[in-house]
Amino acid sequence: MMMIMILVTLLLINIIDLSNCFVIHNNLNLKINHNYINHKLIKRNNIIIMNNNPVVIITSNDNTNIKKTFDYKAMLSYISATTLQWNLIKLTLTFINNKILPYISKYDIILYLTSKISKYFNQMDPKVSFLPKFEFYPRPFDMSSLIVIGLFFFLSLRSRIFSPLDNSRPKATNDDPIFRDRKRPSWQPPAIAFPIIWTTISLLRTISGYLIYKSTNSLISKPLLLFFLHLSIGDTWNTINNVEKRLGTASFGVLFVLLSVYLTTYEYYKIFPMAGYILSPSCLWLSIATVLVFTIWKINYIKSGKPSFYPSIEEGPLSKWRIPLLQIKL
Repeated sequence: MMMIMILVTLLLINIIDLSNCFVIHNNLNLKINHNYINHKLIKRNNIIIMNNNPVVIITSNDNTNIKKTFDYKAMLSYISATTLQWNLIKLTLTFINNKILPYISKYDIILYLTSKISKYFNQMDPKVSFLPKFEFYPRPFDMSSLIVIGLFFFLSLRSRIFSPLDNSRPKATNDDPIFRDRKRPSWQPPAIAFPIIWTTISLLRTISGYLIYKSTNSLISKPLLLFFLHLSIGDTWNTINNVEKRLGTASFGVLFVLLSVYLTTYEYYKIFPMAGYILSPSCLWLSIATVLVFTIWKINYIKSGKPSFYPSIEEGPLSKWRIPLLQIKL
């Protein structure tokens, strides 16, 4: 009986293409050379090796029907990392708002020069009266505004430097594992479109954030703090989806990203309506992205081992923490 099983197995390996899957069910144990192989001990291996030879080839996850164990450490890591990142951003901008910007305002050369330029153009008013009646001449511009604009643009692109987690984004190419290894709907934009979309959104975030700053004269007003929280949640989501590759948890977590951007846009609108309108394309894109994430989870559900909406121990190890700003792993 033993020899028959071995011969059948070898015959199948020779006949069936290596891409075909061989699924081990919950109650199946293979006895080969007096060694029992239980599928529960084989989690994500593609090949079982016996005596340096491949015996069984598995291309689908064999933990499909295993009961998922809630990973409390993962949940604690996500919440703690998001809270830490948000507070680091808040502390940094509080220092800039209360210490650096007031000091710069006292010795603002740019404000002095732009005031002179503006005054010069205003004196020419009678000579250029043929110009349109709307305000044409440059206004005085201060160095603080330049710093704030730079801060918002930098945070919109690189807020993840404040995170203790690895928030790596996928590369804009179909060869990246995130795009290559997952089935995706036909309506998804091409990989190259994502950096273009996110750069555009970063510019809109910068403009709208600057308008809120000018309206409140503070970097730490309620709408801006909510915006920084939105960035922190989004960075943690990137860890879940792109680094740890937890499709189920990412599908649930993206709802928090979506909710935070809608709340931020609403708070912007209450302070300065135009800022809310400028930020609103972020709501549209993240709404589309949310549908996309759920769709990817659905069409990869079986292939990925039926990932749950909560983080599970069976999905693999957590992303290791590192020192924010320095990016040194702990």
